[in-house]
Parts: sequence; C-alpha cells; structure tokens
Amino acid sequence: MVDFSGHNFFISSLERLGKIAVSSSWWGLLFSSGCCFNSFKKLPKELSILLENDPRKADVLIIAGAVNNKSAPILRRQYEQMAYPKWVVAIGDCACGTGMFINTYAISGGADLFVPVDIKIPGCPPSQKDIAKALKTLKKGRKNAS
Repeated sequence: MVDFSGHNFFISSLERLGKIAVSSSWWGLLFSSGCCFNSFKKLPKELSILLENDPRKADVLIIAGAVNNKSAPILRRQYEQMAYPKWVVAIGDCACGTGMFINTYAISGGADLFVPVDIKIPGCPPSQKDIAKALKTLKKGRKNAS
C-alpha cells in the first residue's frame, strides 16, 4: 500500500519532471526536398530529436532544400497545423533563399517567404558541425523559454 498523504509534493515533482522532459526532447517535422538532408540525417539521434510525420505533434519544423511552387502551399499548411510553441529551422542555401536553384522557373524562393524562420543555417550543404551548433542553440533557447 502506498501512502500519498504528501500528494502535493508528488504532483509538483511530476509537473517539474514533465517540464524537464518537454524542454530536453523535441519532436521534429522534416520538410526535405534536397541534398541538405544528407548533412542532417545523422543528427536527430545525437540531439534527441524525434522525427514525426504529424505536424500536430511536432514543435520544430526542419526545412532542408528548396521550396518549389508545388510544395509551398504544403509547407505553409504543415506550419499552420503545428501547435504553439513552434520553431522553424532552414538548413542549406536553398532553404535560406540563396541557393543555386533560386533563379529557376520552379523554385519559389526561400522558406522565409512562406513561414517565419527562426534559424537559418547557410551552406551548400552546411556541415554537420554547423547544423548541430545551431540546433543546440535553439534547444538552449527553448529551455530558457519554458
């Protein structure tokens, strides 16, 4: 038999544990249409990012690659379906709006034309070290915000 007479302590400890868990791990929604994904694909395990297919469960939208005319409305819809708080990371020159495909007929522009981008990681492709550093900075900012 367990005595929960000090249940206020038990509940406050669970709430604190929940806040720590939320700030330490995050659900990422990947929107990839390019080669920058190859620089990113090993990092989720190292940074405790769980990739999710449902935008309603994700809190970080990771855009790797160019946004073309057909995918722009899908990107916007996925962003709108995400719950608050939410963050957006653009990986690579194409997602940042300066890539080599930016002046072609099918590319709409950088991700920031369609969704508010919190962190831009330039490079073609950016190094894993740069991506990890930017994502750790975002993670530190998330802990301070919660």
